[in-house]
Amino acid sequence: MPVTSLRRAGAVCLTGALVAAVAACGSGPTPSDDYLSGALAQQVTQRIHDLDYPYDEQSSFGFQMGNLQTQLIHDCVEATGLKVPPPDLTQPDPASYVPDVATLWLTAPRDFGVARSLSDPTVLASLRAAMAGESKDGSTHTGYPDDYDTVVYGSTDDPKDWLTFSIGDGGEVQVPVGGCFGQATQQMYGVPAVDYERARHEMPKVADVLAEAVSSKKVRSAVGAWSSCMKKKSYTAKDPSELGQSLSDWLTGAVDGKMTVQQVQAKEAALAVADKDCKTSSGLGTAADESFVDAADKALNSKQGVVSAYREMNDHALKLLAKRS
Repeated sequence: MPVTSLRRAGAVCLTGALVAAVAACGSGPTPSDDYLSGALAQQVTQRIHDLDYPYDEQSSFGFQMGNLQTQLIHDCVEATGLKVPPPDLTQPDPASYVPDVATLWLTAPRDFGVARSLSDPTVLASLRAAMAGESKDGSTHTGYPDDYDTVVYGSTDDPKDWLTFSIGDGGEVQVPVGGCFGQATQQMYGVPAVDYERARHEMPKVADVLAEAVSSKKVRSAVGAWSSCMKKKSYTAKDPSELGQSLSDWLTGAVDGKMTVQQVQAKEAALAVADKDCKTSSGLGTAADESFVDAADKALNSKQGVVSAYREMNDHALKLLAKRS
């Protein structure tokens, strides 16, 4: 059932003359576990999928797509006759094994997946290798010819090679659509780089939708109660996004050898229980999920053409990725 609205609760406060009614008004948001229901949880999952396809399905897609584009750019550069070092492909970093902000706000998992990821010896080994690599000096890549950047990105003086987008606070950002970067983008997504970058810029973003959702009155009225509940359970966080810092610290502890995977598992399981209890007692879980679905529907409905086209572009990239795997 929907949580009680602030407007309705306020009306009760204004008309109730009894002390009991006043006490009820100050009792805070209505507890609710509707966010755990299959129906609401599925709605949230589907909206995230529509907003973040295909990256919501597998966190490694971001790295795979980036490495595919890097390889395509490298092939294009070599085709021009330039001799360059092998492409510097990236690997998942520790942050990719910590749930994103949307997950922390909108779900209450049995665990957060950190220990499950670390239980794979290859994951733990790769993270340790990545952290060791980050600590090395002299990692700057050398051996590129002077005209490398022009071949990759096009001319800085040619407006056809760059798109300019306005961002918040009157700022601007430039995106390359020329040179080998533009060619690789077109090869990946099956459309001119200009069309892809415009669609990517216009796509509703999970972060923006979430920001709108958590700024709603019913979420703001519940998050304080959630934070108070968590504090009573010895967890200090003003909102669910701050749980990510603890998870990140535990992951780092395991990678550094200061914690065992079993210790991480016990800590995140206890955190998950506390988070679930507090999201239920405060009503935050239901309020955040319902607000997110509403905000996502508004954003997606306003950009139906862009959403459809952007999905087709990513489908094209996924097919190319599968061929080259």
